[in-house]
Amino acid sequence: MTPSPLVAGGSATVVYNPAGRPLAGATTVRLHYGYNDWSQVASPDANMTWNAKTQRWTATVPLSASASQFDFVFTNGAGVWDNNSGNDWHHPVTGTQGSSSWTLDGVRDADAVEIAANAAGTRRLWAGIKGTTLYVASEDAGEGDDVFIFVAAPVGAQRSAPWAKAGQVAGWTAFLADENDNDYEGWFNQLGSSLVGGAAAAAATGPNGGVVEGTVDLAGLFGVAPAQLSFAVGPYATANGGVLKPLGQAPASVNGNGTLEAAEYVTVDACAITVVAGGGNACCAADLNGDGGVNAADLSQLLAAWGSANAAADLDDNGSVGASDLAILLAAWGGC
Repeated sequence: MTPSPLVAGGSATVVYNPAGRPLAGATTVRLHYGYNDWSQVASPDANMTWNAKTQRWTATVPLSASASQFDFVFTNGAGVWDNNSGNDWHHPVTGTQGSSSWTLDGVRDADAVEIAANAAGTRRLWAGIKGTTLYVASEDAGEGDDVFIFVAAPVGAQRSAPWAKAGQVAGWTAFLADENDNDYEGWFNQLGSSLVGGAAAAAATGPNGGVVEGTVDLAGLFGVAPAQLSFAVGPYATANGGVLKPLGQAPASVNGNGTLEAAEYVTVDACAITVVAGGGNACCAADLNGDGGVNAADLSQLLAAWGSANAAADLDDNGSVGASDLAILLAAWGGC
């Protein structure tokens, strides 16, 4: 593996010796790789090149700027894998460039807001926004379910459930998935394709019984941060064709029919889950003059502070009053 150490935003050259391993004699070897304990997975796999002199396969691939760990296994592309006896290969990466101030460590961030729960309160859904980075979390997989957190703006028409599951789900923009049968979690788009760092997507889980959590850049995902977002959690039986488990839905299932419908999403104002300096959310924080409403007077106050470090008007807590604070104020217009 070169270079040493690996550096985020650079590249990694992987050399594979197939002698005595599952891919000995293979005519094609591909590098299946990702980052941060498989929270981001590259697609497609990288084709490796055979060096007849050294009897080794090699490939050079890019490292995500947000990578703190480089994960990889090898495959012939036809169902045969060398995954290091089930342990995969993991190498540390230095120089990680964080994409947000959210911490992805398998423990729910305290700043996130609980926005939904199932009827029994055993599954909850948390969300939050810092700047343009959306954070979501829910209880993780590992008890026989694959878990999906769907994000939409707005919710679309019914479509087939992802990952070859049974039934239908009201249309999503992206979803965060956590797989029961292995330590895999990641973001996917409307077509079910991995975001792989697109829209600055990242995810993590902790030990079983913790949460699956992830972040995604709203501007990168939608083109512009939406004023409202809709969310739903759907746990499914882990096998292909696995059914939706209505008792585990968050929000609670409306009719228990095994289809996740538009009415089973929760819709929230983005400002209500946007974290601002000093705590609280941007819906009321945008009421800069404290008169009980977000209106033209607050807009005037924000514009007067434009370009400054005025803490009261710095709604996204980035150290300067600017366009992102204006977007928060406009999203909260008429609120409080």
